[in-house]
Amino acid sequence: MLERITLEQALDLMLEKARPLETVTVDLLDAVGMAAGEEVRAAWDLPSFDRSPLDGYALRAADTAPAGGGKTVELEMVERIHAGYPARRAVGPGTAIALDTGAPIPPGADCVIRLEETVVTENGVRIRRRLASGENVIRAGEDIKAGETAVRTGQRIDGAVVGLLAGLGLDRVKVFRKPRVAVFATGNEFADRGGPPAFGRIHLSNPYALAGCVRELGCQARLFASVPDDRARIAAGFGEAMACCEVVLSSGGTSMGDRDVVGDALSAVGAEPVFRQVRLKPGSQVVLAQKDGRFVVNLSGNRSAAWI
Repeated sequence: MLERITLEQALDLMLEKARPLETVTVDLLDAVGMAAGEEVRAAWDLPSFDRSPLDGYALRAADTAPAGGGKTVELEMVERIHAGYPARRAVGPGTAIALDTGAPIPPGADCVIRLEETVVTENGVRIRRRLASGENVIRAGEDIKAGETAVRTGQRIDGAVVGLLAGLGLDRVKVFRKPRVAVFATGNEFADRGGPPAFGRIHLSNPYALAGCVRELGCQARLFASVPDDRARIAAGFGEAMACCEVVLSSGGTSMGDRDVVGDALSAVGAEPVFRQVRLKPGSQVVLAQKDGRFVVNLSGNRSAAWI
């Protein structure tokens, strides 16, 4: 068993010995906080067509060449289109098509001028500046191109990833199942809730803090009842927790006192120690043990040390 290792070494050891869990397929929103169980590639460009990012007019940049320096160009408005509907006709020389945000760029147009930069006339729209080809046009595939990787295996799924997958037409995604983490404390000093503790006693808090951190990390946390400082009872607690969870977090019993019997309890259930103590203050008293692919992480009973 290794002793007095660095925090980086401890993390590397944990990651080296960890193995992926099985995958499950869940609804997109249920996947938030989970890790992608497979690579997802875009089946088509997103967006799948050139579109406008704003309300305005689609036109040909070449038609605006004379504009600027006090000169204007007037174009005939030949159609108005909305998001979700393609133009029925093309933009030709001297014409423009009014369009809403998200509407497809009509054939023949190569730029869009925002509505606020124009003046509506009796016959069309007046342009006061020169535009460049491609100005205010969102190109097909600008978000992601067909065949590109949208999500990597193991990537943590957040709201942005969910939005991307939804944009690709998916409503479910394969993810690795959330690890099940058992959390409990050992000790004889815990008081019942509902009132102030008696002198020398404390209310149980470490498991709640640890379980909260576990859930913040996207894992399932299960709180177990605290266990007195008794080797047989602690061993039974470890056995029960390891039977239903991949990881067990225990708090207390990491020192060398007469009542610090967690090490003996781990041996009793056949858990093999990997390392003991990390060069970290507070928080140096840490034990990692494993059995049949399941891990036990025993942390200090000191609240600040356990939380760190």
